[in-house]
Amino acid sequence: MTSRATSLVIALVLLATRPLAGQRSGLREVQRVPVTVALVDELPVADVPFLVQRRPALAPHDIVLLRTGATAAQLSEAIRTLLAARQAGGDLPAVNGFVRMRPHAAPAANAAPRRQLPWAERVMRDVRKAPMMQIEGIGRGRAVQIWLPPQHGRRAPM
Repeated sequence: MTSRATSLVIALVLLATRPLAGQRSGLREVQRVPVTVALVDELPVADVPFLVQRRPALAPHDIVLLRTGATAAQLSEAIRTLLAARQAGGDLPAVNGFVRMRPHAAPAANAAPRRQLPWAERVMRDVRKAPMMQIEGIGRGRAVQIWLPPQHGRRAPM
């Protein structure tokens, strides 16, 4: 075989084994990661507006727990907390635990308030209309599943 033919064969073998553009080697890239938003009468921890529970051994893996009287602004803060936890620890939890964020200090007089997520009101309406159900590891409550963008490799949460 000539050196030109050998080079062509090697090039074809390399092209055939290389992933196509946009593909990862054998793994499909995750476009959205689920989270369950649940309204419950009581949270396991007093004096907090929400809790984020991460649990690798149970489905759903991530649950945002809100009190029944929660607001869309509180849901927005809970989602930001989950996104920060996913950014730091991965989209799928490695260990069981609750994630709590302390409330932000009162903003300076000239600081803009944190924006409510544009879809938070709709999610709160949906979860309030959801039927009561048993949520594994939590108890009874109203719950819906939403999908968030993956945070692994991102620099900052939404």
